[in-house]
Amino acid sequence: LIGPLDLLDARLLVEAETAARAAGNASGAEVQGLRGLLDRMLDEQRQGSTRHVADRAFHLEIARIAGNAALLAVVTQLWDARRSPIQDRFESLFATPERFEATHRDHDRIVAAIADRDPDAAREAMRRHLIRVRDSLSRAIEQG
Repeated sequence: LIGPLDLLDARLLVEAETAARAAGNASGAEVQGLRGLLDRMLDEQRQGSTRHVADRAFHLEIARIAGNAALLAVVTQLWDARRSPIQDRFESLFATPERFEATHRDHDRIVAAIADRDPDAAREAMRRHLIRVRDSLSRAIEQG
């Protein structure tokens, strides 16, 4: 079984680079698609969903836009590894409106960097996002 912090560390290594590559490849339509996924995440949050369907789709779409099938497969596998009883338990402890809002701000910065076609900014925005999530989850685990 892969623990949630190990998953986040692996995602940090892989997804920061997929965001950088996506910034070099994204079309205007693809950026609009990412913005649509941000709207879907807001809708899911308003409905009280903790399943993260749109969040998963957002990260997988960035990996798809990166243009490397192997990277997309790795990101998909990392997200699929989140589906376990232990992950579900951590998600229930971890999901708060404040954390959701921080994640939404992070995602906005990622999309802005991709829209600006700035690989360095996209890499750094994704890196900061996943570090923040990892650190927040680590604190939640220690407290819970």
